[in-house]
Formats: sequence, C-alpha cells, structure tokens
Amino acid sequence: MTIPAAPPNKQDILQKWIQKLAQTIQTDENKKLLQVYFVDPLINHILERIFPYIVIMCVLFVILTIMITLTLLLVFTRLPAALGVVTSS
Repeated sequence: MTIPAAPPNKQDILQKWIQKLAQTIQTDENKKLLQVYFVDPLINHILERIFPYIVIMCVLFVILTIMITLTLLLVFTRLPAALGVVTSS
C-alpha cells in the first residue's frame, strides 16, 4: 500500500505562480508592453495632475527670491544712513 501524496500547499502554489509571472514579465516584448500600456500612461497622468502645483511653486520661488533681494538691497543701502555712517562718495 502506498501513502497518498499530500495535497499541494497554498503557499507553494502561490510561490510557483509568482515565479512563473516573474519569468513571463522578464521577456523584452512584455517589458515593452508594460512600459507602453501601464508605466507611461501612469506617469503622464501623475504629471498632468501635479503640473499646476509645480508652476505655482516656481512662481512663488521667483517672487520670494525677488523679495529677499529687494529687502537685502534696502537694508544695505539704508543701514549706513540709519547708523550715521558717512560714506566717501
């Protein structure tokens, strides 16, 4: 009498399925299809959603830089006069 084989473990089945899926994805044709139909549209969608915020951040950065520059110019041009320092001009 032979002992019947144990039924396959669910974890073993899942592991084999994952390995087979990984091998299938590794082919150049499938990589190209994933790139064209999944990755590129996903990146384009994300960039379309984020782009207005990037523009706003750039505009605020430029405004902040101009304000800092003007403040420094005012401080350095008015500070000697406020302290009573005589410049030789």
